[in-house]
Amino acid sequence: TLIDRFNRVVTLNAMGRHEEALAGGRELRPDMVEVTGPDHPYTLETEDAIGYALTALGRPQEAEPMHRRTLELKSAMMGADSPYALMSREYLARALLAQGEREEARTLLATKGFDPAYGARPMRRAVERYLEDPLAEDDAQALQRFTSAAGAKVQVIADDFICTNARRIRDAAALGACN
Repeated sequence: TLIDRFNRVVTLNAMGRHEEALAGGRELRPDMVEVTGPDHPYTLETEDAIGYALTALGRPQEAEPMHRRTLELKSAMMGADSPYALMSREYLARALLAQGEREEARTLLATKGFDPAYGARPMRRAVERYLEDPLAEDDAQALQRFTSAAGAKVQVIADDFICTNARRIRDAAALGACN
């Protein structure tokens, strides 16, 4: 499926196999566009994965326009605070840093990486705070809140939460913890 192919691209990037990730992402993108449309979140996530591979391969100038596009569209569709927009912001900042554009990268990271109580934090902490922390593996209520907040804008699959446990499937369904 398209999602399986996307997951493979992400996994290859995580393994440092960026050439393969880039080839897989470039092969996947036209199919994503055909099935979901050019501005669908799945297509945008695919573009971010391609850009991530390009930056890792020392080609951040090719990645930058992709990440700018995904950040703009994700922010417009899902809000600038959405986990998806935050990831695009981080990827764009990485591409900018790789090109020596430190000031713009710093500005991007500081936008969501600042907490009045604790000061500046890197984007990774913002992602942890807005995405990973609320979705702790055993926290059905947090997953329900995230699903509710995402509404129809984001499809929440929750497969990591429920896939191996029949009780969790029943509980998640009853709570509305995935849509």
